Amino acid sequence: MTTRSVLLVMLLFPVEAFAQRVVDVDKFEGSALSFLRTVGGEPLANTKFIRVVEGSPYFNEEWMKGNVLIEESEYRNLYLRINVFETALEFLDTRGDAMVCTQPIKKVLLNDSIKGVQYHFIHSSFLPESPDIKRAWLMQLADGPAGLYKLGKKTINEIRPYGSATTEQHIIDSYTYFVLYNNSMYKIKKTTDIPDILNNKKSAIAEFIKTNDLSSKAEKDMIRVINYYNTL
Repeated sequence: MTTRSVLLVMLLFPVEAFAQRVVDVDKFEGSALSFLRTVGGEPLANTKFIRVVEGSPYFNEEWMKGNVLIEESEYRNLYLRINVFETALEFLDTRGDAMVCTQPIKKVLLNDSIKGVQYHFIHSSFLPESPDIKRAWLMQLADGPAGLYKLGKKTINEIRPYGSATTEQHIIDSYTYFVLYNNSMYKIKKTTDIPDILNNKKSAIAEFIKTNDLSSKAEKDMIRVINYYNTL
């Protein structure tokens, strides 16, 4: 049996209340409720983005192996793809067909085997409300007493080339960053916005930014500042 054709299942073993169930779909199969039923999967329609000539609606066009957290259950080793434009999670079913989840997904972990990186995505419905965040996937960049999240937005521009009867779709990416602190989401544009948010350590953070010349809009600098705060 190939990896992609392995049966997606969840065990029916008793678990203690509030204990997280971990289901490795590479190892377990048999008479159990399927992952497909759990997520309410539906066949994926591929007609919406057939005219895209630039950009992509996805975080990554390639299917990546990863884990999905639904309520108190974690499903591991699935083939997944995050549709950022439509805020959807797609997966390959037991036959290798593309499906889209219709039930609420809390967290998705994608493993990039080429770069050796794991990406953490959390659905906005499981984060504190913010007027700047609608229904969306946010990438978690740092976690601890303070968290850092990256909100990706994709916009479609339709252009009709001269002499053409059809339009072309160009997908443009933009990003916004948020600090999660004291159960609130704060929008930031650069590292120097952070001390005013994490004001219980304002002086220490401001000094850290100045000493290390981190007063920029670079994502890596924001991550470094938040990680530093979480060590104080």
